[in-house]
Amino acid sequence: MQSRSLTVPAAVRRGEDMAPSRASRPAGAGREAWWVTSTLLLPALVLLAVLALASCGRPIGRTGTVATIGDAHRGEQALAQYGCGACHTMSGVRGAHGKVGPPLDGVGERSIIAGEAANTPENMVQWIRDPQSIEPNTAMPNLGVDAITARDMVAYLYSRR
Repeated sequence: MQSRSLTVPAAVRRGEDMAPSRASRPAGAGREAWWVTSTLLLPALVLLAVLALASCGRPIGRTGTVATIGDAHRGEQALAQYGCGACHTMSGVRGAHGKVGPPLDGVGERSIIAGEAANTPENMVQWIRDPQSIEPNTAMPNLGVDAITARDMVAYLYSRR
């Protein structure tokens, strides 16, 4: 590393303002500051972009895996048994051609449930068991689904992409 000696300009010694105006600044002035800023800022921006791309298509706040939520096969049967297809469409589920509620294909990839709650397994189970606890004015009926069956339903819904 080279040692630089600093000479104090006469104007500074006299107490005069030495800040050059933008018009009088020599070409290339401030390049060192730009270089330092860009070398610190660029890696941070790249990391932010990588994290943003890595989270694409994944619901915010979702935890757990389908295997830890419930049994997807039983969940598919329960969705048919409880008549969810009367209001919702779900490809592959017998009789699920309803147009009242939103389609349930890809519901596991959405960020929120009912426009109110983060799309997590716990919130989805609560939504299925007691929709009015999340959205009091919802048209979705409380069908008296028990916790185990709701978890199975969530496992099935989250397993579908």
